[in-house]
Amino acid sequence: MKDEKKKGKKTSNKLELFVYTLIIALLAVLLWPFITATVEAGHVGFYYSRFFGGTVTESYLPEGLQFLLPWDRIILYDARAQSKDYSVTGSWKLLSVISAVMWTRRPCG
Repeated sequence: MKDEKKKGKKTSNKLELFVYTLIIALLAVLLWPFITATVEAGHVGFYYSRFFGGTVTESYLPEGLQFLLPWDRIILYDARAQSKDYSVTGSWKLLSVISAVMWTRRPCG
């Protein structure tokens, strides 16, 4: 009699564990797009916490897969070196002057 109760309890525990594991796996699959974000190459991400202080600017998230809470977001910025060319031409008393300036900056890091 005791063996039958133990056996039934073990089966019940295994079934319960299986059901809980299945529910957690289903939630993970459904929430995956909301709890992960990919920071692509050449970009950095800043964490935006909706309920706990807004944008965190003290640190940035590197490239790769990042995990976050479903209600938070990651703001992406292009961190590659960017350049801008300026060209100015002018003339004064038959003297022609051409000036070209290239400005290069790296936004983050």
